Amino acid sequence: MFLFKFIWKLIKFGVACIVILIIVGLGVMFFTDGKNIDAEKIIKDTQPLVEEALKNLTKGEANALSAAKNYLELSGFSYKGLMNQLEQGDGFTHAEAEYAVKNCGADWNEQAAKSAKQYLELSSFSRKGLIEQLVDGDGFTKKQAEYGVKQVGY
Repeated sequence: MFLFKFIWKLIKFGVACIVILIIVGLGVMFFTDGKNIDAEKIIKDTQPLVEEALKNLTKGEANALSAAKNYLELSGFSYKGLMNQLEQGDGFTHAEAEYAVKNCGADWNEQAAKSAKQYLELSSFSRKGLIEQLVDGDGFTKKQAEYGVKQVGY
């Protein structure tokens, strides 16, 4: 009963999808030993929980999340840069943008690598210059920027 109440609270806060994936993953690891995994049954069993979690989103949160995912498909963004794009560029509220950025599933290190690659496709940068661009221009942390430039060969 405690577990059910705990999961229900998480659903209300919109993070149920992540929890469901963790539970499904743990279930697959511990109860199947990697044998005879019925993916269709897993999807069928978890779909109602995912749908319930999505019902709890406001229209603004849902649209901001969709926009965030679309932006990440097109270009590399930092957490800060994506927040700015959603708030300043698209007019979402701070709360809607924050929800979207926290729940879009982005790996910020990989986003830094994507941005670094895109910059090098457009222009020539030194290692130092590219890190500065990613940190000062795009809002990545220094650690994320260093990861990004390493991934493109620096």
